[in-house]
Amino acid sequence: MDDGATWLPTHTGQLLGRAAAAARESLGSDLVGVVLVGAAMHPERASRAQRPEVLLVVEQLPLASLRALARTLAPFVDKGLRPRVVTTLDIERGADVFALELAEWKARHWLIEGEDPFGAVEIQPDDLRRTIEFKLRGLGRRLRNRVLVGTAPSGRDQGARQAVVDALDALAVVAHHTLSWLGKDAPLLDADVVGALGAALDVDAGPVEALLEQMRAKGPSRDPVQALDAILPFVDAVTTAVDALESRTSGER
Repeated sequence: MDDGATWLPTHTGQLLGRAAAAARESLGSDLVGVVLVGAAMHPERASRAQRPEVLLVVEQLPLASLRALARTLAPFVDKGLRPRVVTTLDIERGADVFALELAEWKARHWLIEGEDPFGAVEIQPDDLRRTIEFKLRGLGRRLRNRVLVGTAPSGRDQGARQAVVDALDALAVVAHHTLSWLGKDAPLLDADVVGALGAALDVDAGPVEALLEQMRAKGPSRDPVQALDAILPFVDAVTTAVDALESRTSGER
């Protein structure tokens, strides 16, 4: 295990190392690699490392092996680990329909054990643009509905606050890879990434940047509905701009 994710708490790194070793013992040569992905790969979201998302990349996973792996990882799941299993075929054949997800995994992951499964992955620009637009068009709808349901019980809006956090995380990922699709380098911090995308597409990113800075300094917004008022206009404007760019480039082919 290398020391690439130096911002992680020591106990998280130790948990990941033990879980990877246990997965190797359970799966043997069928295990290609264990990689950390998701929110914990962002230094500014280190608090999210309490529930690290880990990909177990396998050659194959028969049902009997899946059951054995589940038993092996149960103690680590109890401590917050969120394991996901993907096969090498999923990665090789999924670069078109899961272009955004694979692009994010390839760009930001930490190899804990085994071989890097993303070295040969190539994402085509057209596939990336389509999955970016798909993500954007679904993001606003899901956020509205989650905030609606989360704020419905009187005095209980924790679910709505989490919906805002999840939407901002997803938006930062979309912004990063939209900048890449546009041929631009993405900054490190989420607020800077969103600001750079706003500048590139001539969209006002100020309210979303402020929300991200607030979340980094003080935690999630206490008013999820007010957060919607900042996020949704930006999402709608970026979606329109990305769609227009696709139409223009399609016409040039």
